[in-house]
Amino acid sequence: MFKHHKKKNPFLYHLISGIGLIIFWRGIWGLMDLYLFPGNPTLSHSLAITLGLVILYFNDFSISELIK
Repeated sequence: MFKHHKKKNPFLYHLISGIGLIIFWRGIWGLMDLYLFPGNPTLSHSLAITLGLVILYFNDFSISELIK
């Protein structure tokens, strides 16, 4: 929808993309607060960090395999 603005006004394109990313991140964060061990924040945060690192690790691995 906003792709045509990328060439005309890259700042506006990146601003809108950044806002969308932050709103998405806030929604995921809220769902994790509700459903991922809501009574035990230490376990919830530890599990979220671990899952996030695992996802980032495997994502980087697959991207590096595609580049070769």
